[in-house]
This record gives sequence, structure tokens and C-alpha cells, in this order.
Amino acid sequence: MLVVFSVFSVVSIALIPRVLSYQGVLVGENGRLLPDGQYRLTIMNNSVNDA
Repeated sequence: MLVVFSVFSVVSIALIPRVLSYQGVLVGENGRLLPDGQYRLTIMNNSVNDA
């Protein structure tokens, strides 16, 4: 039983993606699409600890 659990644990860890792809649109403060160009973005990943 322990061996079977260990095999499933390794398989589930191996399926975690290492790259996150995301698509969206860039709009200005007025809600309209911004023209094509180069923009500087800050993306933050915040975690909440439910301790």
C-alpha cells in the first residue's frame, strides 16, 4: 500500500506545470484598448497564509 501511494505522489508532482501562460488585453484607464507597443508591466503573486 505504501509503495502504491508513493508512486501516485511522484506522478502527481510530475504533472505540475513549470510555466504559466496567460493571455489578456491591455486597456487604459478609460477601458479602451491600448495600441500595439512596448509596455512595462508589474505582475505580483500574492499568497495568503491561512494559519
